[in-house]
Amino acid sequence: MKIIFDFDGVIYNTPLALVKLYNELYNDNVTIEVCRKWNLSGACHITSNECVEVMFENPELYKDKDITEGSIELLQKLGNSAMIATIGRWRNIYNKCENILYKHLPDIKTIGIIKRNPKHTIKDCINMKGCIFIDDKMYNLIGSDAKYKILFDTIDAEWNIGWEGVKVTTMSELELVIEAIILTELSNKYKNTDIYSEIDDDGFFILSGLYSTTTTKLTLQEAIERI
Repeated sequence: MKIIFDFDGVIYNTPLALVKLYNELYNDNVTIEVCRKWNLSGACHITSNECVEVMFENPELYKDKDITEGSIELLQKLGNSAMIATIGRWRNIYNKCENILYKHLPDIKTIGIIKRNPKHTIKDCINMKGCIFIDDKMYNLIGSDAKYKILFDTIDAEWNIGWEGVKVTTMSELELVIEAIILTELSNKYKNTDIYSEIDDDGFFILSGLYSTTTTKLTLQEAIERI
């Protein structure tokens, strides 16, 4: 099972970084609230998609200090089970990789989708069957064929109004949801055997036999690889 992460708004706190960059470029003092609106519309001097795209191509947008707390650690913990799917113009994708991903997550595979026009925003071209998909936009989740879809939304974005699925706001919450999914998948795999699974207080997955004293202790990554 693969766990696919969006970059902007999930691994990286892009709303916060956008506000900082906007204030610097336009000598303004807007708050994070402007990012609740699509393309910052109606909230500041930017009035077109093109202006926003220019900001997204600015290499100053992606800096270490605005990485979402706990995201690097969680992806490292997931190891080869994790993937990153991101969309943007080629310069935007280059900046993400050069400034953040190559430095902090060099072993995690990244799918970069080149954005041809402002309306090209979803990731439905990626085969996600059987996967867990985490994104900060509900339309990306709705348009995917992932088995499990998780909304990561820290700003109560207007474009996510109406989402009725699983929603988390921190990486700690996300890790708990992923663990619950993996535990369910393990239970389903061994449901016709005498093996049962649980998570101990240290976060390890324990596989035990009903008629045996032998137990197997697995990390999160090892548990995913068993599915």
